Amino acid sequence: MRTRYNPEAPPGPPRMAQALFRRYCRPDRQEELEGDLEEFYYKRLKDGSSLWKARFFYWWNVIRCYRPYAKSKTQNNMLLYPLFKSYFKLALRHSWQNKWSVLINVVGLGMALSMCVFLYMMYAYNFEFDTYYQNTDDIYRLHGFTIENNLERRNETSPVALDDVLRHKVSGIEEVASYYARDASVSKGNEFFTERVAFVSSEFFDLFETPLWYGSYATFGEQPVAYISRELAKKYYGDEIALDKVLSIYLGGSRKREVIIAGVFDKMPPNRSFFNEIVVHHQEYADAYELDMNDWGNHRYIAHFIRARAESLENIEREINTYIPLQNEGHQERSIIRFEFVPFLSPTIANHLLWRSYVGQRVRPSVYVIFTALIAMV
Repeated sequence: MRTRYNPEAPPGPPRMAQALFRRYCRPDRQEELEGDLEEFYYKRLKDGSSLWKARFFYWWNVIRCYRPYAKSKTQNNMLLYPLFKSYFKLALRHSWQNKWSVLINVVGLGMALSMCVFLYMMYAYNFEFDTYYQNTDDIYRLHGFTIENNLERRNETSPVALDDVLRHKVSGIEEVASYYARDASVSKGNEFFTERVAFVSSEFFDLFETPLWYGSYATFGEQPVAYISRELAKKYYGDEIALDKVLSIYLGGSRKREVIIAGVFDKMPPNRSFFNEIVVHHQEYADAYELDMNDWGNHRYIAHFIRARAESLENIEREINTYIPLQNEGHQERSIIRFEFVPFLSPTIANHLLWRSYVGQRVRPSVYVIFTALIAMV
């Protein structure tokens, strides 16, 4: 070992740094390199550097010495590299000799994993369905049960004439919203598109709060206005503001309604009941078809949603069921036998027991069974 500077026995190098160096340093180079480190350490002290500064640079030199020429290679490390290299070569050789079998297994595993991911996404879609809407605990859907072809059907539809009854003739109901949706031709200038259009009452956005990206609900129900989705605004107008633009909605034949865009919906998730590109007031639909909303003889059906206390539902159902004979007088082919209210997030909706409905629905449980069976088979 080299001669070390030791005129007055100054403090030695940091012990922890020395221990770290001896742990990683090769045995055949340890004496040489450790001597160099100590020589630099004592030289700094001799040149007037403070003790903490000399120790700091000793640590720095120990870290910098961690290089290939100084690191020790144990027998285990020397054996691992050729061992893994051999395994890798054997795996490649075996895979090439059985390439078709390996390809089938890899593709099958990939398909099974992708199906698992897709199955999870469908489950998440159903689990979070309609959670976008807030404060829905006291909101109920009106279901009408009909007899068709000697079979009982549950429908999330009710006669148009029931709208006035729910609003003005039945006690215990706090708010009523109506909803009807259909595909319609929409023109923007000389361009025509087919879009899903919803016709709703003025109270709809009170029951189902739907934030706007821009615009206002102030004139809804007072003027012929429309609200469109963010995606539709991008499709029709690009980066241009869509407010005050005119759309023409064709409901068949010469039934045309011109509406002014009063707002654009903010981005919304796809797993919700009300999934529409355009929303207008239901009076536009009534005017287009010249409907008498109080006429029990017309064959129009819409969806109704109410806000009410749970303890009032029984009396409300009893009152509206008294209007069933009026409805059935001219609708023998689709006779209603009773009305029923179910919670907005009812398991009845999740189980797909509806025969007719204008709203979006969850993925059917049978899809889970199909994909689970496919995953097991793959």
